[in-house]
Amino acid sequence: MLRRLCYIYLLVILMITGCTTYDSFDEESNNYPPIDPTPSEEYAKLVLYFPNYELTRLSQEVRLVKMKRQNEQEAVIDELLKGPNDSQSLNLIPSGTKLLSIDVMEGTAYVNFSKDFIEKNYSEREEVLTIYSIVNSLTQLEDIINVQILINGQIKDVLHTHLSLANSKEFSSFVVNYDYVSPSNTIVEFYDSIITSDYARAMNLFTNDKKETYKKGILSPYFDEIYSNTDEIIVTDYIINEYGRGANGRTNLWVNVVMYNGSFGRTEKFEEYDLIYQNGKFRISEVEEDTDER
Repeated sequence: MLRRLCYIYLLVILMITGCTTYDSFDEESNNYPPIDPTPSEEYAKLVLYFPNYELTRLSQEVRLVKMKRQNEQEAVIDELLKGPNDSQSLNLIPSGTKLLSIDVMEGTAYVNFSKDFIEKNYSEREEVLTIYSIVNSLTQLEDIINVQILINGQIKDVLHTHLSLANSKEFSSFVVNYDYVSPSNTIVEFYDSIITSDYARAMNLFTNDKKETYKKGILSPYFDEIYSNTDEIIVTDYIINEYGRGANGRTNLWVNVVMYNGSFGRTEKFEEYDLIYQNGKFRISEVEEDTDER
């Protein structure tokens, strides 16, 4: 009987000492629990832009992302590399591309990709949509106004053939609100109208304010003087510096053309065009030329 009472007494003592409650937590006390009972997770709301399936414009996708150790700039690129969740959108960035670094200085984000980023045969349209998907996504963050793309820490002239990487780029609402239009089409049409002496058509390719400035009677002698006896005009190359900036979709490109004249032979011209989107197409706002006789 005495032995049984001893066992009961010991059991009661173990129950009292073995069960401890934690009404408050103090790191300096012995009753501080080994695991934080109130963990917190940080999420970021990111606005991303991906090319739509038809490759006509950029589509917006809002994504709630659990932040790890990366900052928001890195998170934006990480999510772009993963691709869209929407089946109606595409990711044109090559699958092997890696983000090497990203730094923001005075409003400009310097995004440094591995060389895999440029090792793809992009079309002109794909070049523009790929770069502006990155630019538009990053410029949604408060501290970023411009984006400069680097490859292995170096600035490259172009992404593939026609879009310049030599300068930083701003957000473009144009590639979100309007279907893609190649600015080179306007330039080719302009030279075609010149070679056929269709000066009325050429004048119609200028913006409305320029058409008022350059009346047909002024433009015709100008075209006759510059392009007289020109047998052929060939656009040999062009580089788009910026695409669709501002509400009027201002676009800037450099064009290299070769003109063949029966009297003077071959003339190569380097021209810079500023274009503005009006009535469904790009029209010429300004043009500067640098002629090199060869």
